[in-house]
Amino acid sequence: MPARSLIPGLDPQATTRGSGSASYCGPELLRPRSALARTVALALTILVAPLALSAADAVVWEAINFPTSGSVSSAVVGTVRIRNSGTTTWGPGYYLDIWDAAHVGRADTEPLGATVAPGEAVTVQMSIVLPSLSGTYGYNFTLYQSPGVGIIGPPQPRTFVANPNGGSVQLSTYAFVSADRPVISTDTVQLLPVPPAGRYKLRAKFPIVGVGTGFHATQEWENNGRPLQSLPPPGDYYPLALYWLKYDATGSTLLEIGSDQPLRHALIKDRQVALTSYYFNQATRPTISTNFPIPDNYRLAARVLYQPPYTLDTAIRHYNDQLSLDALPPPGTYTVQLFWQKFSLDPAQPYTVVETGAIRNETLTVVGGPIQLFAGGGYINSFLSTDEDGNIQTDYSRDFYDFQVPAAGTLRAWSSNPNGVSLFGYLSGGIYAAGQGIPSDFEISNVHVGAGTYSLEVDGMNGETDYQVFVEFVPDVPPPEIISPATATATVGAPFTYT
Repeated sequence: MPARSLIPGLDPQATTRGSGSASYCGPELLRPRSALARTVALALTILVAPLALSAADAVVWEAINFPTSGSVSSAVVGTVRIRNSGTTTWGPGYYLDIWDAAHVGRADTEPLGATVAPGEAVTVQMSIVLPSLSGTYGYNFTLYQSPGVGIIGPPQPRTFVANPNGGSVQLSTYAFVSADRPVISTDTVQLLPVPPAGRYKLRAKFPIVGVGTGFHATQEWENNGRPLQSLPPPGDYYPLALYWLKYDATGSTLLEIGSDQPLRHALIKDRQVALTSYYFNQATRPTISTNFPIPDNYRLAARVLYQPPYTLDTAIRHYNDQLSLDALPPPGTYTVQLFWQKFSLDPAQPYTVVETGAIRNETLTVVGGPIQLFAGGGYINSFLSTDEDGNIQTDYSRDFYDFQVPAAGTLRAWSSNPNGVSLFGYLSGGIYAAGQGIPSDFEISNVHVGAGTYSLEVDGMNGETDYQVFVEFVPDVPPPEIISPATATATVGAPFTYT
């Protein structure tokens, strides 16, 4: 439809903008309708002298018969009856228009469909597609003639209520550990479109202070019965918004937004790290585990307060859920700190801790078994060197550790590194072992030694890595039995109770 001026002789493309406001604005009437833009207000001033409408063009609005409400995104159909109270016959170029109250989107425009002489009346059927969000909205009914007169008479305002559709969206639980992602579902899935007819999303929005958009816990398509994809940090969230979105077949145009459900709290507990046992013989290492799935850049940590201020990290491998501890302190009772660590994904800083979970203290009792003589660690560096022929080659650093053996017995030494780098270990007296398996760590076992000072050398062979190394000792004469407190155990994966 060609551009129509609201004022005779005014070019719609040359309308001048300025400060102030006007109820009607020429070029803006030509903007495409947008239900989502209904709250945008336009501020315009038409910098021309006001023109009085001719008495020859006058209208009486006899009836606007429309339902006053409907479901969101539904079409509301009604009729408008007007009478020509002027002296000019209405014909081609006369239209009835419905605009939203902000004059941003045209809801409908219809020609009169008949010649209306002075004194005659005409009835025209019209429709409004209600917005996709529930609420009360204002619309203006107008008669205009183009080109020429423009709007005839004052607009006729009406309000319409967009009611939410039925049905609800819910979570399987509203109190959970952050790793136990609840399932989102709806009882109106039969009303939601699926490919190829259309697409839908169920949404769960957690309020975040200072973030108007909130935290959307899922972005999946057709996700009825699916767990949430991600969660905000632990906390008590209110109100939790649960609703659904309808899209067209391409998934690019939003057609309808379901209403928020009754306001709910969502309680998210922190992620937990646990051991299968806190009382055990040193020869049998417990397993460390967690109640949340961990990606490769996580590590579950069990740090023993060995001889304060010294500590011993007994779990050093990355991605170690359901794996046994890597090292243990000598027999005794200790405080062990259980927590998780998240490492940087930046290849330039692979061992940088970027987030640490809350620390939980437990009492750990170790009885019998080997005596740990040494636990330490370091970093294998690479450097360039020149061989005897002048060729440049890459070499790797080596580290040396001295330790005391208190009496005759059997030694075991081993290493652990998270990157699969081949490590070699050399024990005093020419005993050595190369890395085997993945990760490629060495192990020197069942070496009988006498009391004295020994040295352990750690060499890197094919890459840079951090590592830890341990030496255990079983004396020929066992130490006296240690009397320990009652057994304390923890069950992995046990359900949590919330109050």
